[in-house]
Amino acid sequence: MKKLFLFVAVFMAISGESCSKQESTPQEDPYLTVFPTKLDFPYEGETIEVLIQSNATLNFAWSPSPNKLDWLKMSATDSGFSFSASENKSFAARGAMLMIYTNEINGKVSQSHIDFYQIGKPQN
Repeated sequence: MKKLFLFVAVFMAISGESCSKQESTPQEDPYLTVFPTKLDFPYEGETIEVLIQSNATLNFAWSPSPNKLDWLKMSATDSGFSFSASENKSFAARGAMLMIYTNEINGKVSQSHIDFYQIGKPQN
């Protein structure tokens, strides 16, 4: 009987210890999917949708700075963002780049970029 009591006491002690520890679920590393990553606009302008998926908060950095990009507008959609280029009335091509990166998770950051290019108006 003493052995049974000792066994039950040890079992309860072990069970109580394992139940009292809460295991923290590790967060998965950040991921970022961007498609397509190169947008070529005709001189007339158009709107192109880009798929952007991530498990983290996103940050954006334009090159050149956004206040110089009056020809390119960005809008949120259900699956990412759409980018609309206005008509390029100049004969010169123009371009920009958008860096996209996640907030840090587990000491890691995921990043990508989108290149934008628009041809100039054809010379008659």
